[in-house]
Amino acid sequence: MKIASDDTTPMTRLPATAAQPSGAQAPTGPPAQRPAQALRPVPNQHAQAGPHPAADQHTPAHPHPAAHPHAASGQHAVPSRHSMPDQYLAPGGQSGPVQQPMSEQRYLSQPPTAVPPARRRRPVTPWVALILALLLVAALAVAAVQYGWPIALGSQRSPDPTPIGDSVADRAAATGKITIGVRGDVPGVGYQMADGSFSGFDIDVAKRVAKALGVEERGITFVVLPRDERADALTDGRVDLVVATYSIDDSDLLFAGPYIVAHQAVLVRDGDSKILKPADLKGRKLCDQRSTAVGKVQKMVDMVTVTAENYADCIRLLAAGKVDAVSGDDLLLAGFANRENARYRILRATLSDERYAVGIKQGDVRTCEAVKGAISELITNNVIGQLVATHFSNVDFRADLRVPVMEPCG
Repeated sequence: MKIASDDTTPMTRLPATAAQPSGAQAPTGPPAQRPAQALRPVPNQHAQAGPHPAADQHTPAHPHPAAHPHAASGQHAVPSRHSMPDQYLAPGGQSGPVQQPMSEQRYLSQPPTAVPPARRRRPVTPWVALILALLLVAALAVAAVQYGWPIALGSQRSPDPTPIGDSVADRAAATGKITIGVRGDVPGVGYQMADGSFSGFDIDVAKRVAKALGVEERGITFVVLPRDERADALTDGRVDLVVATYSIDDSDLLFAGPYIVAHQAVLVRDGDSKILKPADLKGRKLCDQRSTAVGKVQKMVDMVTVTAENYADCIRLLAAGKVDAVSGDDLLLAGFANRENARYRILRATLSDERYAVGIKQGDVRTCEAVKGAISELITNNVIGQLVATHFSNVDFRADLRVPVMEPCG
């Protein structure tokens, strides 16, 4: 018998299998238990017509390599899956598909080559894992500093024009520190004591605004500013905020507030029963400390002016009986009068409205909005009213605690 092979494998002649006697009973049992040599291929339907090839000339079915005598020699070729016959003829001439075990349908052209065992990887030591973790943390830290966590996590920037990091509110929240310009010469409002500490109504307002921005009292630096340096100190960055009886004006700044509305008024001795209203001051002496309120009082009532250097000098003249009245912002008058032993009274002249607000550098809309929100809470929760009662309780003074109209932030 010849075993068909490819073009390069030599043909091997095997002895033909003896034909089974006629009439022999076909073996029974499952196909998987039949001898592999009993199966022979049925000619393909597309083959040329002619007599059946001799038993030693046709391509035999390929038995399992273990059953073939030459399987171990490697001299026969393994037919491809597409060249395998679809049907087999069982002994006795009965044809039909015969299912063979999978072990008999698959062949190897060569004995399987032994695969070397895979090399085992060395386990990662804890020190290597620790070093990798530290490198990852360092990389994330660099990214956080360079790009900022809000952007890395996908959050959106605020629509206001102030870049993140340039805002006083952002820096205060990040560092826990802030510098605030205040007055240091007005008792009860903004006053620097001998030990360098500060007290007063404006100081307490400034502390609460700073806390709303994330800064505790220990992180606040107060800087005394003369009246004519407030705007410049904000512009050049010497201070972050100004809380110094700063009335909203036409300066090239932003104002958050007002936190209280003061009025130009007149301070008199509380025991003088003959002075109950501004008109009763006609012909009396008025202390002139170069305040704009003096001219307004003189337009309302004819008085004699006595010049002084400042509010403190005017209060001393009033206490000594050398003048009958002092004019100015009611909050400033109440501050000076509150520390005196004698009691004083403020006449509500309502000569003007002074809207005290927090001064902020132009363009810092983010901080302006944050401070304005803090001030709104102070007014709504009556904190402003409580601070007035705390700092001016020794003066007959009714502050204007109505909710003011807030200034827009740019």
